Amino acid sequence: MKRLIFTFSLFVIFLTTVFPSAGSAVEMSAGVYTWYSWWDMPEDDNEIDPALLYGPALSVGFADNMSLTFVFLYGNFDLKQTDVDTGGSYNVEINRMDGDIALNYRLNSFLKIYLGGKYTSYSYDLGADDSPMGASIDFDHTLFGPGAGLSVTFPLGNSFYFIGNAGGFYLWGEEETSSSAFPKTKADCKNYGLNTGISVAYYIVPASTTISLGGRYQHIKTWTEGTDGESDVKGTDKFYGITLSATYSFSI
Repeated sequence: MKRLIFTFSLFVIFLTTVFPSAGSAVEMSAGVYTWYSWWDMPEDDNEIDPALLYGPALSVGFADNMSLTFVFLYGNFDLKQTDVDTGGSYNVEINRMDGDIALNYRLNSFLKIYLGGKYTSYSYDLGADDSPMGASIDFDHTLFGPGAGLSVTFPLGNSFYFIGNAGGFYLWGEEETSSSAFPKTKADCKNYGLNTGISVAYYIVPASTTISLGGRYQHIKTWTEGTDGESDVKGTDKFYGITLSATYSFSI
């Protein structure tokens, strides 16, 4: 989380230094982004309910063809996990965070390319009374890294627009597990994946507000490396669902 905030601050400092307004207006938008998401985990014995992720969406436009965008989402997934050995099950509330920051360059009226960073994390705290081992378990999986891609925007008429984007990312970080029953363990992790989305947006002219409804899909493959130096493909996570956002545009 600290690395995400630090990177966002660096982008803002860079853009305000390199592209000073010089008396011209800076276009901005701020609002809320939501994602009702399903999560397909690699393990077949997991049952997880869909969850609502939500958070701020910000955009700052510089010059005529560059902008900085930032979206950060947070939500809780309810997981029912079954022990393959005993057949017993237990419930876990997983806290998930997903953040994207990007510097966008407009090539023409329809097409943009972007380069930025991505942050993803999920964690849970399982009390001794809820754990099948009778011991508390704390788990944290946090990664951060670069991403790039492109987006398209097509006017549909009557203030409606079609928006689509697709990009890839490569992340690294660590996975940490601690318990009252065994020593803390850490493993280096790497992700690579795909992030795509489509939506239809409507711009309400009198309110300077854009409402957008669509869908989003993430495909993430994970590697872990333990203390023995051996790498292991942990599996593939898939996130997909419905997005809804509302942003207000203004100039400063």
